[in-house]
Parts: sequence; C-alpha cells; structure tokens
Amino acid sequence: MLESIIDTICSCCYPIWDHSNSYITVNGRKYRLNGLLSENTLSFTYMVSIQNASSSVLIDQDFDTNRLVLKQIICPFGNIENISDALTEIKNYKTYNSKYIIKYIDSEVLQSYDGSKTVVILLPYYPRGSLKDLLSLNILNGVSSMSEKEIVRLMIGICKGLLILHDPTTNEEFQDEEDETSSVFMEIDRDAASYLIDTPLEMGLLSSPRSSFGSLIHLDIEPSSILLSNEGTPIISQLVSIFSNDMEFKSDVDVARFKEWVSCHCNIYYTAPEVINIKKNSMIDCSVDIWSLGCVLYTLMFGISPFDREEQINGLSLQHNISNGLYSIPQDAPYSQALVDIIKSCLKIDAILRPTTNELLTQLQTISI
Repeated sequence: MLESIIDTICSCCYPIWDHSNSYITVNGRKYRLNGLLSENTLSFTYMVSIQNASSSVLIDQDFDTNRLVLKQIICPFGNIENISDALTEIKNYKTYNSKYIIKYIDSEVLQSYDGSKTVVILLPYYPRGSLKDLLSLNILNGVSSMSEKEIVRLMIGICKGLLILHDPTTNEEFQDEEDETSSVFMEIDRDAASYLIDTPLEMGLLSSPRSSFGSLIHLDIEPSSILLSNEGTPIISQLVSIFSNDMEFKSDVDVARFKEWVSCHCNIYYTAPEVINIKKNSMIDCSVDIWSLGCVLYTLMFGISPFDREEQINGLSLQHNISNGLYSIPQDAPYSQALVDIIKSCLKIDAILRPTTNELLTQLQTISI
C-alpha cells in the first residue's frame, strides 16, 4: 500500500524522491520515509527521520530527529490558490516563536517537469498527539471525565497561544526564551521565487520570518488542531487557516469562495454561526475563535462537542443547532459553575457579547487559583 502511494507521488513529484531507498530530500538533506500518517486529495503527511545524524545539531534539541513530520502539498499547474495557501502556511510557521504555537523546521518549494509545484514543510513530531487523541485515550482507559484542574491548565495554554495571534503585542510575553533561529536551520530555498514567476503571488510570502502582523484569526481551533508537547503543554497547529482580523465580504464571489474554503478546512462542530452563515457585506473577527474555544472547553468537560450532543438529543440539524446556539449542559456535571459559565459566555450568538481572549485567560487563571 505504502509503496503504491510512493509510486503515485513520485510520478508527479520526482525531484524530492529517492524512491530506491525511500528517502525524501529537503534542501539537500536526506530524510528517511518511515510511514504515511495521513493523506488528503493534494496533501500527504509522513513520519520521517533525519538520515545524517551529524545534521541533528542544527535542529532544536527539543525535537526527536528520529521522528519528524513532513507535510507534502501538491500544487498542480495553474492552481494558484493551492500554492498560495502553502506558502502562507510556511510564513505563518516562521512568524511565531512560542511554546504554545507549533515550531517550524524547514521547507522547500520545487518545480516539477510537468509545470506543477510541490511544497514540502518539515515540522516536529509530538508523540502525545492532540487533544482529540487524549480524549480518545481517556475513553479507551475508561476515564469518564477529566479533572477541572487539568482542563483549566489546558485551556490556559490554548488561550496563551491564541492570544499571540489575536494580540501581537503579547508575542514577546509568551515567546520562547531561546533565540528564534535555534529552531530553524534553513530558510525557504532562495530559488523558490523563480518557480513562482508564472504565478501572481506576492513575493512577500517568501520574506523574513519575523514579519509585522496585526490581529489574526485562526478559524480552526478544535481538538485535533491542539497538539501536546512531551510536558503536556498545548500547542496550536494548523496555521494554514489564519486570516486577518475584521475580514469583510464585499461580494457574492467573496462569500462563495470563503464558504468553499470553510467546507474544506474547518470542523463544523467547532465553527461559529457567523462563519457558517456568512453573508455579503458581513464581517468576522477574532470572536469566532472564542466560540471555538467554548466548544473545545465543552468537549474537554463532557467528551463530545456541544452541538454534536444536541443533534443526538433533539434530532435537529447540526447547522440549526449552531445557528441558534442550541446546546445543553449535562445534569450533575462534576465541574464548578464558574467553568460552566465560561462555556456560556463563549457560545453567545451575538459575537459582541463573547469575551476577548485576554478576558477569557483572566477568567481561567482566576479559577485555577
């Protein structure tokens, strides 16, 4: 099975594959292909290990060089959106240096003989997986509920990571003490720009990793996008979904393209109603992530997303429940009213009534005292 997948990919992405020994080459460094982790239509994620042990000194010491994650994005000739998303994802990874946001290791953009391009991104592997994995493990182990202390600890970490996106002035407060370059050993190949001359993209996508950003929306905060470090620190991943705050939709075309993007990239169970029901001349902001945080908190407490549970209870459609804010708190929940109240404040239909990330962080820190 794996060999057939490799053969298929090699036929359109020949430049990065040494098929005879199952190696991937990124910026001249060889990585052994150890297995396929996941695949989508034009994206493949692999477990790899660095081939030359002496090169490991160039990688952050927190990373296990025997287990790294390589994401390969296929960009067919003429598919501007695909390569634009891929390069934006790289830029987002390179922008932040915080223990609450996933690290970036390396990347390369390659031109194939058929005119298509392949974007390769190398990221750390987190053996503890994601919050989704943690919840699944709890079910397997017969753990009916997580402790309030542990839930609050996880939520505080997620809020700190999200606050860096929502309020760039906090970047310094929550960034790692080590210098940014210690976790990055190679910039994007300088020749990559020459591969894009036929693509109307801003060359700024290949610019300095420490660019100036305003407030950003993640748009895909859910259990599978929150990874866990070896120490149990929550780490925000899936930076492909980041958008500028106060995003306005001025035309029907804008609305249609955004709806298509949401259907491909967002988990509806954790998506705010104003995103699902986007309309012309409407606007979304960072409050959509607060809705998602409320859904994540509910899931950590009760093992299921609020609107998934409500769909099972009342039989109404998921979109109806989300659009009208229909959910319920299980009776005799083993959690404080203060924690339940945070869910209620996050899942307000009127986005203006939701707390800011900073306010939410303060509320959680108060509970943890």
